[in-house]
Amino acid sequence: MKRDGERLRYWIRCVDRRNRLWTHGDLNDWRVWKQVVDLTAAVERAEAKFGMNPLDKMRLTGALDQAEAAEVSIKTRLDPRPVEA
Repeated sequence: MKRDGERLRYWIRCVDRRNRLWTHGDLNDWRVWKQVVDLTAAVERAEAKFGMNPLDKMRLTGALDQAEAAEVSIKTRLDPRPVEA
């Protein structure tokens, strides 16, 4: 069970990194594109190992999106800088 948790965290980190590169990286740079391709392969291997079906992936991706939104919300609330009007 512990190994599954580690593998799932690895999957989450790969998905997160790939999504960040996809949205903020320069995809015209072949090194960034190679990282996206390599991360996609790692994600697909992890999904195959866990036997994830499309619904499972959708649920986990939704959970990741919610966690990311919560992180942004918390950081915004904790930011001591005054808000400029």
